Amino acid sequence: MINANTGRPQTFGEYKPETVNAYELGYKGLYNKKVLLDVYGYYSRYNDFIGRVSVIQSKSGNPATINPADPSSYQGYSVSTNSTNKVSTYGFGASLEFLLPNNFSLDVNASSDHIHNPDSTFTTYFNTPNFRFNVGLTNSGFGGGKRWGFGVQFRWQNSYNTESDFRQGPVGAFGTLDAQVSYKLLDIHSMIKLGATNLTNHYYISQYGNPAIGGVYYISYAYNVF
Repeated sequence: MINANTGRPQTFGEYKPETVNAYELGYKGLYNKKVLLDVYGYYSRYNDFIGRVSVIQSKSGNPATINPADPSSYQGYSVSTNSTNKVSTYGFGASLEFLLPNNFSLDVNASSDHIHNPDSTFTTYFNTPNFRFNVGLTNSGFGGGKRWGFGVQFRWQNSYNTESDFRQGPVGAFGTLDAQVSYKLLDIHSMIKLGATNLTNHYYISQYGNPAIGGVYYISYAYNVF
């Protein structure tokens, strides 16, 4: 078998279960009944980290007949194997929520995840952007009888590479805006909501090879919600 990434012969050793030592530290606190803070950080160290290796095998039985430009000359496989590297992952997350006057609230959160020292010859499936954040503003009741409500949230993540069997590639950074407005029918304990996910209809992909995602617009009716 030939490693599809390196073009060199691939051999496999003993297949072992993956083990990990994980450490996490976090804090959550409420200040003046108006500000909620939640933070955490983590570090994980792996032994025998499991990934997958993409290999190709000549259909004729002779490796010399493999032509990478001609898929009919070989058969592709994806094989689970252990990394000899000491792989680790680490990251953090933080969120702040502010309760404001007149039923307004503002929330901000951010998180980051990283992988260190992965084996470059196989697929880790660590399909996670290094950094992402959300910021949102909501109001649970305003106007006459506090019947009206709304919410707006902006989401953003940076560019990163995604990995899957036989298919790797970049995903560009993107940001989307979600919004909704609601109206309470107090007499019948119901709510009508009009909203959109990706309000601006900005097309983006979440993983290499996936179809692009556009806006989703909706109207809903809910009964007995308050």
